[in-house]
Amino acid sequence: MMKKIFYLLVFITFTAFYPYYTDSIIYNKTTTTTTTTTTTTTVLAIKEKPSKNSLAKSVVDVTNMKPILVLFSPSDVEFPSDYKVRVQQVLDYTINTFDTWMNYWGYPVTNPLKFKKYPNGDYIYYVIRGDKVATYYTGSDKSRKIKNEVTAKLKVNGILGNTQRKVLWMWEYGGGQKISSFVGGGNYKGGYAHAGYNVVSDDINLDSNIAEAGAPQKFKLKGVIHEFTHGLGLGHMGPIISDGFGNSIMGPVSKTFMNAFKEDTRGYLTKAEAALLWKHPLFSGNEADLKIAIEKPIVSNFRTIYDSVKDEFVVTGKLVSKQSAHSIAIRDQNKSERSDYWTKCYASRIADNKTFEVRITDLIRIPGKDAKSSGSARDSGTLRIAFCWNNGKITAKGPSSGQGLNGSQASTGSVSVPYTYMLLPDGSHSYTFNDYPGALTQTENIIEYNDFDVNTSEESGFKVFALNDVSKKGLSTYVKGYYSGVPTEALLGYNRPTNNIGSDVGAKKQKTIQFLGNSRKMNWEVDLWAVMHPVNISTSTNMTVDFALRRRYHEGTNFLSEDPLKVLIAFNYTNGTSPDNSSLTWIDVTESVVKGPNSVGTSENIWQLATLDLSSHISTAGSNKFALAFKYESDAASNDVFNSKTNRNGRWGISDVRFYSTSILPVVNEILNEDVIVYPNPVSNTLRIKSLNNRGQVKKVQLINVLGKVVYTKNRLKNINISSLPKGVYILKIEFEEGGILNKKIMVNPLFI
Repeated sequence: MMKKIFYLLVFITFTAFYPYYTDSIIYNKTTTTTTTTTTTTTVLAIKEKPSKNSLAKSVVDVTNMKPILVLFSPSDVEFPSDYKVRVQQVLDYTINTFDTWMNYWGYPVTNPLKFKKYPNGDYIYYVIRGDKVATYYTGSDKSRKIKNEVTAKLKVNGILGNTQRKVLWMWEYGGGQKISSFVGGGNYKGGYAHAGYNVVSDDINLDSNIAEAGAPQKFKLKGVIHEFTHGLGLGHMGPIISDGFGNSIMGPVSKTFMNAFKEDTRGYLTKAEAALLWKHPLFSGNEADLKIAIEKPIVSNFRTIYDSVKDEFVVTGKLVSKQSAHSIAIRDQNKSERSDYWTKCYASRIADNKTFEVRITDLIRIPGKDAKSSGSARDSGTLRIAFCWNNGKITAKGPSSGQGLNGSQASTGSVSVPYTYMLLPDGSHSYTFNDYPGALTQTENIIEYNDFDVNTSEESGFKVFALNDVSKKGLSTYVKGYYSGVPTEALLGYNRPTNNIGSDVGAKKQKTIQFLGNSRKMNWEVDLWAVMHPVNISTSTNMTVDFALRRRYHEGTNFLSEDPLKVLIAFNYTNGTSPDNSSLTWIDVTESVVKGPNSVGTSENIWQLATLDLSSHISTAGSNKFALAFKYESDAASNDVFNSKTNRNGRWGISDVRFYSTSILPVVNEILNEDVIVYPNPVSNTLRIKSLNNRGQVKKVQLINVLGKVVYTKNRLKNINISSLPKGVYILKIEFEEGGILNKKIMVNPLFI
């Protein structure tokens, strides 16, 4: 009797964890042989594919969402016998693809997609036989029939709960009957994907190109993964040709792409695709965070320009929100694009100070139907902008449930910034951009600006010191000034003022100073300081300082953090005092320095713009004056192994130190932003204001410079001659007859025009 009870308990325990084997649903439990998990780096024709896979990583469950793979066939069709090996190969390939490219673009993940495995390493999936014969699963609603039947069987067998979030991936095989459709859809809450199952004889290896001849092409591997990614919430997104990695996962059908690009069989995940997926619950997101509502974000200091040198759009701005977004994504929708499969989507990380810069590289210029008879061909497009929030939502419109940039949901979740392209008779290109709807325009009140022309006078705005001078070479040897090679205004992101502001109020004569840490044969040991004269902060509630830095001939990999240059501040400094005076309190703020959106990496001899927000320090200063210092600690401890290429201190260049406070002018009526076009912008001669309907009748216009001074006022004017204005940034303030005010930032005589 006890023996019977024991076997009964074993049976109950087993069946509690594994469903019954039936004719309609089968748990895969068979041990299969998997392919190797080592990725071989393959040298490609254009760029090298990153070598990265994480198939050996441990499972970390932070979400209730499930990815569920189902192999479906009608009641009268047996699923092909090769499916066990094929499932292992395709899932290995899919996971490796996402892992490789998301890490490559700086969006690291652990256990991407979260497919569950048995202890022996086999993936858990389900083979389902339909209730009907193959002919039933045909016609326009065949996908709906299969999905409904699959979902019902999963629920009946206890695999899927009634409220279970899932991404359902269905591979469908109908024998000689075509029952499959390649289709999918979803968002961060879950989704579905249908794909046909094709029998192939060869293996699909991790280093295979996604559309190469043989098993990948015959199995339609790219299409199978493409539809699954639809289920994750991505719409069609074309390849960025300048990336040089082939077709995008969400791009056109492989055959179409290969016809256009000489049989290129490669495939990859674009940076935008990686950014949009990063906080999805099946990647690094937490499903519980989806309950957090996103307030409607605001953008300040928004700017879109055409860089004629690089032939790119440059979109910059600052996100104003209490909540955190990790990236901004922009979809360039141009009506001349071949189809939405080719529509380009771009992304960029948002900096710690919430600024961003996105470069739109692959511009579409196919004259549209609205080409002028004069020969100036015109075409238009729209930049659709959305933010990728840390809770997994993708929206620029607050609590919208839209997926931001995904197909039909793009209009509900993204913000539109229209633009117009004009091909001029001389063959040059011209672009006019609308402003970001509801954008805040940030003006800058410069408190102090120094050109570094003089470094010995007390009135120069700064003073240099050589302390702990073990090498005894003298100040003039350690510190040099140069008028050539100063950073460009395009890098700085602003136009330099005509005169210095603050201590040295003379006419600006731009210069950069350099700290030298070595001669041609040895490193020097000395502490070099450049101390800015104290700035009066008695009337400031917020302040930012930015400056340009450049390093040369120095070994190291990390900007500021591992280099001997430090940024310090003090609130008790007096002009001319040696910075090592024991009465001074210096605060090291090096780690708080943020590389701005115009920075270009840590390469040798490249200027970088750095920014430091001083607002939090001002609020606790207890003083009305503030001083900034740069300190270069040059060390000669390794003189005995000095080498000009591997062990040298090098030099640091410093330029354009600017202190400024900011204020924001709001768009009072954001609807009017859609009713009025201001063009061209940037502008060099005549600025035009065009009303698109009766709501945009202009009452008064004003131009305001960065110091807040009104430099131009006219009533009921549609054209403004600005040729006599100094170049720079202005705020165009438009008052309307129907009420409301619209502020737009205008660039006068900029670099790119």
